[in-house]
Amino acid sequence: MAHRDANHFRFFDQTGFAAGVNLFSEPVNLGRIPVCAHWIGMHANFTYAGADGGQLDVFLQTSLDYGLTWCDIANIHFLQASARRFTGCSSTITLGVATWNPGYLTIADNTVLQGLIGDYIRVAVAPVNAYATSRLVVDVVIR
Repeated sequence: MAHRDANHFRFFDQTGFAAGVNLFSEPVNLGRIPVCAHWIGMHANFTYAGADGGQLDVFLQTSLDYGLTWCDIANIHFLQASARRFTGCSSTITLGVATWNPGYLTIADNTVLQGLIGDYIRVAVAPVNAYATSRLVVDVVIR
């Protein structure tokens, strides 16, 4: 993972993904960055190389217990086409439910869970099918 500046991180820059092999970025401890995390934006740039793949999901995850339990807070879903997608999560929006069971690579396609940002975040990539020559770049900005 590349630390681009105080609150901008490149979590992934990879070409080629094996079917069913989930990848996880190095976690970021939000307590060690110089801004309070009120908002997290994620940008995923997927360059489809053709003739392979099927679907690939990018999950933004958070942890409230030092990385022992991870919970999905956003999903970006890709199919067999190049695309740039953005999503964001805010800690200042009220959580829409009284309690939330931590989902692990299960939040629905292109969904955001607002109001829940823990002390740690990471990005998970879950390819359902193999993408031998396709490229994914994922950046996260914390404000």
